[in-house]
Amino acid sequence: NLGDLLGLAPGGEYWLDQRTSSVWPFGQTTKILNDGSLSTSNQAGWYDSLSNPDAAGSAYFGEPTSQIDLLRALHPRVVTLTIGGNDLGFADIIETCIFEPCRQWFANPAGPDQIDTRLASLAPLLEQAFADVRAAAGTSNVYAVTYPSPVAYDPGQPSESTDCTMIYNSDRQWLNAKLPELTNTIITAAKQAGIKYIDISTLFSGHAACTQNSYVIKPAALFPPTPWDCYTVPCSDNWFHPDTSGYQAMEQAIAAKITF
Repeated sequence: NLGDLLGLAPGGEYWLDQRTSSVWPFGQTTKILNDGSLSTSNQAGWYDSLSNPDAAGSAYFGEPTSQIDLLRALHPRVVTLTIGGNDLGFADIIETCIFEPCRQWFANPAGPDQIDTRLASLAPLLEQAFADVRAAAGTSNVYAVTYPSPVAYDPGQPSESTDCTMIYNSDRQWLNAKLPELTNTIITAAKQAGIKYIDISTLFSGHAACTQNSYVIKPAALFPPTPWDCYTVPCSDNWFHPDTSGYQAMEQAIAAKITF
């Protein structure tokens, strides 16, 4: 699985995980401007010049650090691709929304809010990325995978109430309303690029953070005693990401849609 989110790698497959919020898996630098739009260094050859500051993914195995280079070398029969969440500023959004109302911080004086502006800017970048992955892999059997929501809105609770995520109920409602927009952006870009898609956006319904059978890692620092190693970046990076059950559910849902 290629992408900016930790991907699935069942049974001996490669983990190609570039876990850096400011760098695409292909090496494209992405900046969020003041109005929420995305600015990228979209130059010829930027896929081939990836720096890998986190030594992530294939760098652990002494292979090409560029995922595009690795695709060219391996010629896989199938590729799954999860991308876009970090470019929208997923970590920034979550951090802003913990403990206090956050929607106001993403508002624009006029027009769409910053999340909508980022989504509009992201669409052509996704289309280009998908097309380049298809070309590098040498196959049209490439699947863009959408994102499930890690949080849930409870219509039976007051807007200012919080759950174990410490995110206001009204903000969870607002954030969940953005998921169909992100899903549609990914699917539309996939179609335009001539690749396939797998929509798992509703997979965590009933399994969001704080539910009895949650698929999501809740922010451990909010629930002492917390192990000291959970104050480190690698531990906090996992908050609001799928847990083992979540990844297993994703694996099953994705595998069921893949054909060879």
